[in-house]
Amino acid sequence: FFTVCMEEGLRVYRTDTLELYQSLSSRVCGSVGLSEQLDDSCAVVMTGASSRNKIAANEAMLYNFVTNQFGGCFKMPRNILNVLIRSDKLVLVTATEVQVYDVSLFPLDKAERGVSYSTTSNPLGLCQMSR
Repeated sequence: FFTVCMEEGLRVYRTDTLELYQSLSSRVCGSVGLSEQLDDSCAVVMTGASSRNKIAANEAMLYNFVTNQFGGCFKMPRNILNVLIRSDKLVLVTATEVQVYDVSLFPLDKAERGVSYSTTSNPLGLCQMSR
């Protein structure tokens, strides 16, 4: 799967067939700046973009396509430049900080921040997480 962030919402496509799998309109999530799907699950994490955002640029929200509801909300002091997720960790990256959350606990709104790292200037939010 891969996600496409748009002013009009979010789309999730299947990698093998390139067919649309799921979509969210801007009425649900506003304009989306960043997103990542949790493997082949029904969960996606996203942040807001500039114009019609319902999610702030310094917040990451988890959305569940099965329940059609937002789950946990994770706030950072600055705009989020990158989001990474796997089954047990959520990583949020700003220009000067990386925060790692333990999302293996349910419900996700009870997820705990595990570690916070201060970084040198990282204006592109470059970060990678192994599976």
